[in-house]
Amino acid sequence: MLPDASASVVMQLKGGQEVTLTPGQSFYEGPADVHVVDRNASATQLAKFLVLLIAARVTEGRSFGQSTKAQHVG
Repeated sequence: MLPDASASVVMQLKGGQEVTLTPGQSFYEGPADVHVVDRNASATQLAKFLVLLIAARVTEGRSFGQSTKAQHVG
């Protein structure tokens, strides 16, 4: 079975609410956010999503602060 172009995914940041994204929508995570959920919104359709990660540098053992609320841009 191939991923469905109309499938949705669910995302959530620590301390925030789950957000269901449909095709063409985006989800922003800030540098202090902790990602806690990413899953297919459907039990019957395959879904896919693209992640673009931009970081200046990753520091080993870095601890992150409090989560900010998820921003949903659609």
